[in-house]
Amino acid sequence: MLLLLSGRVEKISTRDNLFGSRRQAALIGGDAMLDNRPSQHTYRASSFLRVLRLPVGLYTEVIRRNGLLDNVRHVANMRIFLNKTNLFSEGLPVAVLDALLTARRNGTFNPASLLAAMIFR
Repeated sequence: MLLLLSGRVEKISTRDNLFGSRRQAALIGGDAMLDNRPSQHTYRASSFLRVLRLPVGLYTEVIRRNGLLDNVRHVANMRIFLNKTNLFSEGLPVAVLDALLTARRNGTFNPASLLAAMIFR
């Protein structure tokens, strides 16, 4: 797992036809490391990079010891979902995306009532 300290990285997902970029403070490989699976994206340096290599075992151990594993997994799944959309594929700084995901409220909506709420608003 890498923490991008400076520079710019292109994120490529040809399967979903999405292309984006990552800037400083972005984690690269964080989504895949929780479940020990390969990344679904290809990353390519588009400028000179400075990165900090974070040992996966150390990162996961800190998460587990602090009782954060379930929350981090949920946020990672939401991040994966958002990164597959055109709106968020360019990537947001880690702090901004985490603030959005922390402030979110989950809910289930009946499509008819959601449409009615949008029309009569």
